[in-house]
Amino acid sequence: MLVIADTINHRIVQWKMGDKNGQVVAGGHGRGNRLDQLKFPSDVLIDKETESLIICDSGNRRVLRWSRCSGTAQGEILFDDIDGWGLAMDDQRYLYISDTVKHEVKRFRIGDKNETIVAGGYDKGDGLNQLNMPTYIFVDRQQTVYVSDFRNHRVMKWNKGATEGCVVAGGQGEGKALTQLSSPRGLFVDTWGNLYVAESGNHRVMQWSKRTNQGTVIVGENGEGKGPNQYSKYDLNFKSWPKSKFDFVCQSIRSEQVRSLSLSNADDTCRQIHLFFGLFYIGQFVNLESLVLIEIPEQDLNKVVTKFNLLSKLSYLSIKLAHGLMPKITAPSLKYLSIGICSMSQLQQLLLSTPILTKLDVQLIADTTPADSTFLPPIITTEILQLKIEIAEKSNITFNDITVLFAWMPKLNKFTFIAAKGVKFIHGEQWEYRIRTYLPQLKEFHFKTHPHLYDTNIEQLLAIFQTSFWLKEHQWFVNCDHHHLPYIGYLNPRNVHLYTLPYSDEQFYLSLSTKTLTNVCKDEYCTIKNLYFSIDYQSL
Repeated sequence: MLVIADTINHRIVQWKMGDKNGQVVAGGHGRGNRLDQLKFPSDVLIDKETESLIICDSGNRRVLRWSRCSGTAQGEILFDDIDGWGLAMDDQRYLYISDTVKHEVKRFRIGDKNETIVAGGYDKGDGLNQLNMPTYIFVDRQQTVYVSDFRNHRVMKWNKGATEGCVVAGGQGEGKALTQLSSPRGLFVDTWGNLYVAESGNHRVMQWSKRTNQGTVIVGENGEGKGPNQYSKYDLNFKSWPKSKFDFVCQSIRSEQVRSLSLSNADDTCRQIHLFFGLFYIGQFVNLESLVLIEIPEQDLNKVVTKFNLLSKLSYLSIKLAHGLMPKITAPSLKYLSIGICSMSQLQQLLLSTPILTKLDVQLIADTTPADSTFLPPIITTEILQLKIEIAEKSNITFNDITVLFAWMPKLNKFTFIAAKGVKFIHGEQWEYRIRTYLPQLKEFHFKTHPHLYDTNIEQLLAIFQTSFWLKEHQWFVNCDHHHLPYIGYLNPRNVHLYTLPYSDEQFYLSLSTKTLTNVCKDEYCTIKNLYFSIDYQSL
């Protein structure tokens, strides 16, 4: 029979041999502090003498006894006001509890509140008389205590009455070598003295024999995954969590194990970023590969970006500011970057500090002091292959700025350009000249804008996109949708939607007054895969 502490579901589940379904034997009434409820139970053991379960109810800072007799609806408190995590019981029925806050293991006689410290107790540290977040424990017949010293990445052995312990596994720093451990948790010692320890950081179970300085992998070490010889990674979604649950789970997060992190200050997750970085600082996540920050306040971002240079494995970064401009970012390992509002000079500094960047998504604005209208020679050359630019309605970005970007990115093979009411960007000959001159490797050009035109001839506008550059060399086809009612002056400009094909937006708005002109034949229309041009419409 197997009894499991189902931490996140706040219950204890029992599984009998051959059963396909488990049975809830304690808790299961939601998270809470009533005697019929549990809150993040971390460990459980069976007291055979009293036919009861001993439960470490970590979230409620208490230890309960829960009878296994049929019909038992609630537990009784054995010990409270204790930050327990792991439990063990010896042959004399002494109960051992690891304390993750005081960094010690305590021994109790059930029914007696007096405690004896049997391991640690000298504040947190890595000395032989210290522990750093002890989690699970094992006690043998000689009352020798084995402790998973979680944040020291080692297993400690404390003989009965000893004032300090000895390292029996790990202790060589965190790592994957056979002499090392990474975030040890569950452990067991057999009758021959062999130690078995589950490493949450390395996704494996190790066996350490007596008087050896390295272990043997007996389960796992095939990486993360869902295969029968693998351990699976797990995701934490903080979105609907109350602060109490958020704080509790964050206490057990090993920052060096986190590979991807997404935090949001949206309406349904307000203050999430502030709360999270109240418990951690970004430099702790040394193995972080992907980071997404949504609606992050400028003051919080300023604290975070200064530590990006410590994240040597960070390759994906997406930042959406709540308001304000993007601060300086130094992240030399980045390959993909998506950021909010950024000026040309800021972008230049950013590209200088991200030398291997290959994909960039940015909302661009002009500098407060505009550059000379003549072309500026390139100062940098990047490795960027894919670029997406969005131009806000009131931005002062010009074709000259676009030219500078092109000169910085000679290897570009995919370019997406979106401009709101961008009258100055509708001229096909301007695009043709710059692409020919600066982007010889460009294969895909996605473009959309919806300018308000007052006296432009729509047929002449589309004719600019009829050259061999568009139709033959690249097969970049363009549609132009517009209101075909008569032009009646500045009070009623033409609302034009110019876009490349096929149309890429999820929604498309038409009115009875809309007319479409195209430079592609109907029999070719459904095969186009290269260009995008889009416009919003208003019925007149």
